Formats: sequence, structure tokens, C-alpha cells
Amino acid sequence: MLKIFEIEDRPLLEAIKSIFDKKTKDQTLHLPDKIISELMESKKNYDNGNYTDNEVMEKEAEECLKKK
Repeated sequence: MLKIFEIEDRPLLEAIKSIFDKKTKDQTLHLPDKIISELMESKKNYDNGNYTDNEVMEKEAEECLKKK
């Protein structure tokens, strides 16, 4: 696939892009409104710094497992 970067023929590249665009256009992900709302709310929380990073979660999980 990296060979595509070596192609300098602009019309060929545009034709390839057109093919990819047609093939991927139908692959749009449609989500229910409830999921979209939840994702938007999650993004707001993240933007406001209301999240726990992965290291903290892993530490908490390890501590929880040690208690069992």
C-alpha cells in the first residue's frame, strides 16, 4: 500500500480517490440519538477535565483485585 505514495500521475490518483470515496461513502456510522447525546456529554466532561486517566484506573483496578 505504501507504493501509492510513489505515484506521481495526478489523474490516476484522482481516479483512485474517486473509487475509495464511492466505496467508503456507504460506510457511514449511524447512531441512535441517545448514544449521540451520551457521546456529546462525555466530550463535554473530557473538555472540562472531568475524567480519570488510564494510569489511575489501572492502579485502582489492581488495588481492587488485591482485596479479593
